Amino acid sequence: MASENEGFDTSTACIRHTLKACIECGRRAGGKECADLFEAFRLLGTGLHTLEDLLAHSNWCEIALRKMGYEEVFCHVGDNGLSFIIICQLS
Repeated sequence: MASENEGFDTSTACIRHTLKACIECGRRAGGKECADLFEAFRLLGTGLHTLEDLLAHSNWCEIALRKMGYEEVFCHVGDNGLSFIIICQLS
């Protein structure tokens, strides 16, 4: 997520590109059942699944809560989370 411009899509870039392609296919389909409509549905599922994975398989939410001031959130980073807690308190 934090490595933009490295030659590969980050999670957020993948979601953005997938949903953009989904919208383009949906518009081309024009509401008619055709290959573009089915591709739009497939891309929608792919984009939403990636969004779910971003939140389910990362500590993104915990980091956001720590930055919002919640102190009793364990971020699962470093040795027992202590290194991340120290970093959060310094920033």
